[in-house]
Amino acid sequence: MPWRKKKDNQDMIKMSKGDVRAPKGYVPVIVGAVGDGCNTERILVKVEELKDPRMVGLLQMAAQEFGYHQQGVLRIPCDPHCFRQLFSSSPSSTNR
Repeated sequence: MPWRKKKDNQDMIKMSKGDVRAPKGYVPVIVGAVGDGCNTERILVKVEELKDPRMVGLLQMAAQEFGYHQQGVLRIPCDPHCFRQLFSSSPSSTNR
């Protein structure tokens, strides 16, 4: 398959650059700050995770920084490593 699961979190999948479509039940997001030389990653997030209060806070930050009229993949202004750590401790990911 063109995508692979991350070992530290089963609810997120990192996509390779050639991937175009997200699997059913996932939403692609670009995680990382905007600017020169910033580290960004394209990560698939389960749709259920969008209701998580931590994700809601990140989405509010994205709306403040980028507005509600983003074109293309949703961008979240958060360090990719911090994003993975934040959601690797998710109760939904540890019960699987």
